Amino acid sequence: MTDVMDPMWEVVGSVQMLQLDRGRRPPIFEPWVRRSRSRLRHRPTRSATEVLATIAPLNDYFPDFLTPDAPSVGLDGDLETVLSTPKSRLSSEIGQLGGSAPWLKQLADGRPETLKRLGDVVRHYFSTMIEPDRASIEGVLAANRTKVLRRMMVGGTEAVLDDLGPSMRWRSPYLECRYPIDKTVELNGRGLLLVPSYFCCRMPVMLADPHLSPVLVYPVEHPETEVGGRGIAELIGSTRAAVLSSVLDGASTSDVASRVGISLATASHHTGVLRGAGLITSTRRANRVVHAPSSLGLAMLDGEARL
Repeated sequence: MTDVMDPMWEVVGSVQMLQLDRGRRPPIFEPWVRRSRSRLRHRPTRSATEVLATIAPLNDYFPDFLTPDAPSVGLDGDLETVLSTPKSRLSSEIGQLGGSAPWLKQLADGRPETLKRLGDVVRHYFSTMIEPDRASIEGVLAANRTKVLRRMMVGGTEAVLDDLGPSMRWRSPYLECRYPIDKTVELNGRGLLLVPSYFCCRMPVMLADPHLSPVLVYPVEHPETEVGGRGIAELIGSTRAAVLSSVLDGASTSDVASRVGISLATASHHTGVLRGAGLITSTRRANRVVHAPSSLGLAMLDGEARL
């Protein structure tokens, strides 16, 4: 499993979501799409979205280098991996797109100024199209992680694989997935990185290159309320909802500050409030304090609390 949100997979997924016709788009995403259309009135955001739609088109292929085959370390760290892709790989993967945009040729050539532009485009898109809804998105992803962890504790790996969603079915020793093309991936002793994604819809996604580390990106179950609607973020505030989500696998106060993007003092304040409300516990380990959700906090993230 990855951290609460894998930024590059959500960037690609949301860009492709905007390319779907309304009839093919799950209704749960309509409010986000409406908000996004409003944001696209601003030329820099529209331009960034168009650039990303060119390199991540709505078809069966987009370049693997956009979504690193390792657990996410946050947007900046993931982008560092993306932008340091060897020229030979850039040329090979972008060449399979068949696009004619001049900047794609420059990117395939590994030109530093074009790589920098791609990084700037991703950062602008993320800050304007995803960041405003981040707390709610991460709340949905955290609920999924809670469910997966509970499955793991009760039934082990097979129980997790047997409950990833209606588009996947575990038939030992194979995980069968609905997929747009016929494809068989042999792990051959390699691990499988499971990446829950908010914007992935209908069916899972894998990297195109079978020689890369196996990654399975799968759609999470969405609550009836859409992102940005009534829910945990409205109940306790978006920042505290994000803080609660960030400590799911245990986190120090400095970890919380880094994951949520707030100051250390603000993180300390919010963890104190959540602890006072009985939503997290705080335990001293060596020279640091580690926070984790209480049973009530887990139930809230899992959507099981009835308050």
